[in-house]
Amino acid sequence: MTRIKNWSFGFLFSLITGLMLVACGDNTPTPVPPPTIAASPAAAKVITEKDGDTTLQLKVGQTMLAEFDQNLTWNFAFEPAPNNNVTPVVLALLPDKVAAPYQAKFEAQHPGTATIVAQGACKQEPGKICNKAIFLYNISVTVS
Repeated sequence: MTRIKNWSFGFLFSLITGLMLVACGDNTPTPVPPPTIAASPAAAKVITEKDGDTTLQLKVGQTMLAEFDQNLTWNFAFEPAPNNNVTPVVLALLPDKVAAPYQAKFEAQHPGTATIVAQGACKQEPGKICNKAIFLYNISVTVS
């Protein structure tokens, strides 16, 4: 009988101690990330590789962020190339520096249609062997 009492007291003591430790939790404050200047995905449309060979709709003044494969270096161009002297710019690639995971920010400026040509290639890094593969995506954007 004494053996059972000792065992049950030890079990009960261990159980209460464990529950108290769990209830205490971790009091380390969670760091708050600094605010970024780039538009949030909620405020801008986000395009990815999945949008290749599709047509997207934007309103004048609306912004769009490019979120492509992080392991590649991306370049963005337009077809046809904008000619500011003849026609207004439909879609502009903004010079704003965007926060990761985005590579570029676009703004719909005038009604019309433009095609974004996204070209991805291996990131050149010291000691890294890159293949010559180029990833190409065409995304049409109609601005109204």
